[in-house]
Amino acid sequence: MVERSERIEKQKLEDDEAFLSIIEEYKQKRHILECVCERRRCSCVSMFCSSICRILRFTRQLIYCCCLPPLLSRCVSKGAFWPPPREYYFFINSNKSTKGAEAAQRAEIKVRKADGKCLRRRDWRFGFEHPCAEEVTDVECFIVRTKRNNHIAGVFVRRSRPLYTLLFSHPNATDISDHLIGIPNLFDAARYLNCNVCAYDYSGYGISEGTPTEENLYADIGAVYEHLVRERSILPPDIILWGYSIGASASVELAAKTNDVAGLVLLSPPVSFLRTLCWCKSCRKTTCCRSSSPCPCDRFASIRKVDKIRAPTLILHGMLDSMVSLDHVQALYNRCPAAVEPLWIPDVGHNNMGNSAMLWKRIRKFLNE
Repeated sequence: MVERSERIEKQKLEDDEAFLSIIEEYKQKRHILECVCERRRCSCVSMFCSSICRILRFTRQLIYCCCLPPLLSRCVSKGAFWPPPREYYFFINSNKSTKGAEAAQRAEIKVRKADGKCLRRRDWRFGFEHPCAEEVTDVECFIVRTKRNNHIAGVFVRRSRPLYTLLFSHPNATDISDHLIGIPNLFDAARYLNCNVCAYDYSGYGISEGTPTEENLYADIGAVYEHLVRERSILPPDIILWGYSIGASASVELAAKTNDVAGLVLLSPPVSFLRTLCWCKSCRKTTCCRSSSPCPCDRFASIRKVDKIRAPTLILHGMLDSMVSLDHVQALYNRCPAAVEPLWIPDVGHNNMGNSAMLWKRIRKFLNE
């Protein structure tokens, strides 16, 4: 029995080292899944059309942010969200023997936009629009309704004996599909940290219903939190909120209102959205912008909420981050009464924080303290 335990522990250590090695390898390069579909003659035309579509989407987003309506407060709120094109759907295939890409492509029911009818089913599976993309297995898919009557999608990665359940809120230009197949991904986080991991898509992202706004964002995380507590019977002291970039704003909002959670982990948290845009040219020179004083037309103002947080709070930030200034996270750290020792990582920026072994080791230490 002792030898078996030693073998298991040795294998776990080897797996941990392999995981940390892989994420460091992808620190400066993107993880790209190779397409094995049969190449057609018109593939070049398809690629050209895709490029044109991306340009049109970008142009549409700019017009939406600046012109509909042309109010600064609305522009700030809308400019914070850049949902990627939807690449996934939830599906049901009653043929349990069918697996992989075939199961998704031949599904009897596919949900590309969540609604009230989806609440009746609990056996959703996760598939991709691309014909050769494999079904994502070992994940529990669910749909919940928010207080603002939007139906949003979520996923739950389960561990047999978890330390905690992590409620993950993603950055503004990704959706849950990116965090299920990327390097690292939610499965990696669950295994390395030995925690359940729950993630969700904001209103207007992926298959989630509605429009992405600050108000909807806070309603979204609140609905998923209630789902964990009521539907999955997970006690608040067993839940840790984990937010990345704009997801940190959602996590701060919930943590400030819910003092029962076990902790809070923030990756590159902005002080507020408007101050993030104007920090270098004006806010850095203005004393009031470093305080919690209200800023006209500002949104996602975490600086005004962190002093209400009582749960232990870990703040992590990349020193090469060109989007969120280090001054931001230092200001949040100084105002948060429950903040523990932070970590400033020297060799990562805003978009590759997950590819740092230092980050994962620090989060694991925080969970075990």
